[in-house]
Amino acid sequence: MFEKLKKELNLIQVVQDFTNQELKQSGTDNWVLESDVCPSCGHQGCFKLYLPEGEEDKHQIRCWSEDLTWDAVGFVAKIMGTKPIEAAKHLAKKYNIKLPAAISPLQELYNMV
Repeated sequence: MFEKLKKELNLIQVVQDFTNQELKQSGTDNWVLESDVCPSCGHQGCFKLYLPEGEEDKHQIRCWSEDLTWDAVGFVAKIMGTKPIEAAKHLAKKYNIKLPAAISPLQELYNMV
């Protein structure tokens, strides 16, 4: 389930939707919020999206101040103050992504290894 979401979600769109801010490109592979304030810690200049072209497996959202990285599900879980499974379900519904009928967290962990 998490891998399916990771492949189908657009990180820029998710961050813009959940922060109500536009993102602007900062360098070749980085994007920052228009306010340049991290929605997680409130510090300025530490929040970035790293989106190297052609390397989707390396796409991430990062707060350098807190030394945290997220994918879309982790970021939304942090913003919503919920568990990743709930954030994943919310994202799937919001962006009309069909998830498997049977969701097994144990199988998800096995698939990650």
